[in-house]
Amino acid sequence: MSHQSEQLVGEVYELTAAKDWKGIVGHLAPYVVLEPGNHWFQSMTGMGYYYQQDFEKAFDHLTIALELNASCPMGLWLMGNLLRDRGERQRAVGLWEAIARLDPNDEKVATCICCVWRSFGRTLVADSNLMLAVTYDEMDYKELSKRYRNAYLKAMSEGVKSLVDKEKVREWLVSRQEG
Repeated sequence: MSHQSEQLVGEVYELTAAKDWKGIVGHLAPYVVLEPGNHWFQSMTGMGYYYQQDFEKAFDHLTIALELNASCPMGLWLMGNLLRDRGERQRAVGLWEAIARLDPNDEKVATCICCVWRSFGRTLVADSNLMLAVTYDEMDYKELSKRYRNAYLKAMSEGVKSLVDKEKVREWLVSRQEG
């Protein structure tokens, strides 16, 4: 990766850490135009639009990103969330299951530019397990839900970070214990 590329990735990840979704889209806009075939530009722009709740633009960019790299964990994760938000749970489940089957230590996953840090790959696998647990629970597949919930909890006990709001996770886990 060139110095300029490393700098751009660093700038975008700083904007991500600051949750400056509009900044990400604005920062990447000229690059998406110049290199529409770059899956990282498309994934990150899709993420920016997703968190701004501009779901149509997010869908468009994530569709392109996954056409360019069908095994991109970030693209799969975001598209799964988007589809779930649209009520397309079965399609979302298929994408999250694809992530849950990934080995975050696999060099192809670990070096995907969307998962610059190896730990981020582990985060996406863990959070996919959580989304599968929640979605299967809603679909009344209790055993599958339990399996994915346990995988998520195991990852959390091993120190894996989560992108999902901790309070929402806690509420869901407590509701499962009561139900």
